[in-house]
Amino acid sequence: MRSVRTAAVLAALLLTPLALPGQKIPKRPRMDASSDTNSAQAYYDLGLLRLQGGASQAKDAFYWSARLDPRNGSAYIARRIAWFVESPERFFRFAENPRWFSKDAEVQEMDSLVMKAMLRDPFSPPRLYPLLMRMIRREAFSAGVNMMPNKMDPSEVAWYALLDGDYPTASVNYAKVEKKYPKSPYPRVQRANALFYLGQFDSTAAELAEAVKLMAVQEEKKVVLVYESKAMYEYLAGYALLSGNDLSGAKAAFQRAAAEDMSFYMAHARLAAIAHQEQDTATALSEYETAVQLRGDDPILRFDYARLLMEIGRYDDAKVELTKAAEAEPLYAPTHLLRAILAETDGDSAAAKEHYARYVALAPRSDPPLAKAKVRLAELGGSR
Repeated sequence: MRSVRTAAVLAALLLTPLALPGQKIPKRPRMDASSDTNSAQAYYDLGLLRLQGGASQAKDAFYWSARLDPRNGSAYIARRIAWFVESPERFFRFAENPRWFSKDAEVQEMDSLVMKAMLRDPFSPPRLYPLLMRMIRREAFSAGVNMMPNKMDPSEVAWYALLDGDYPTASVNYAKVEKKYPKSPYPRVQRANALFYLGQFDSTAAELAEAVKLMAVQEEKKVVLVYESKAMYEYLAGYALLSGNDLSGAKAAFQRAAAEDMSFYMAHARLAAIAHQEQDTATALSEYETAVQLRGDDPILRFDYARLLMEIGRYDDAKVELTKAAEAEPLYAPTHLLRAILAETDGDSAAAKEHYARYVALAPRSDPPLAKAKVRLAELGGSR
């Protein structure tokens, strides 16, 4: 069962969340004069470019991309990939000894990025597998390490196909692995990743549901090789169903995720968003309140909650949420725009001018509200 375990190791590599220690803030990479230094996308693109020859600078570029736009799950995963590319030995050491991977503080910091990414964009890791594998294959070739699959082994064929973004091949071969190892949840989780990118959202959720059942059996027997969160898999299923516009199915999956892990705050945030879409304001407010109580330092969570509060006229409560959002991530420009709008609602021109100025200083040039914000700032006597 070597190849199935290998797949499980990769799953642990990209899915297992660990605690986040204090971070050392890197310097912003230099960009050319024509680049928008307020653009998260510009830093993300720079990171992809720098991966070809300067992984350390790429890692820093992805860091700043995530700071400017914390919604972008890909920036977190890309930063972790750049960390591997910076020193490919890390990847090979992990493959040989996963236990080593959990003991180093820097490793824990990089691992924490996986959870951040998956909370924002649950299927972002497999989308970026090919980026990682191109770099690792290059290093493996130089070291004389064979990273080609055994074509007679469907588990290896499936694994490498998933890494290369060949989702049809991955799906077909993981189905074969499931038949060979019917009690293992990991082939089902990996096949779910492939099915998601094939647009088969119901099948994605079905594979994850079966994986959760199998994991429950393994936990009862205490024979789990690599810890995986059933709550996360329910959350993945909910996201897949949401992608297929199955609101009721997604809601049920997110509810199961929240019940499985009472600290899973983003499941509550997703339930709040669904309730808001269904015009169930009371439930949306309740779910957002639960989410912020569980995780108060998430700037996007606070921001989204504040928007709902503004929508229903609870402006004082919205100001509290936006203040906390700005404390959690002061570089996220939309927070300052909403604070300016609220200040104008209160008739506080001085505060409005301050917040408009901050928004104008931070907003990317392509941000649609920027032009009007500059005009309003000038009208309030501020500098554009």
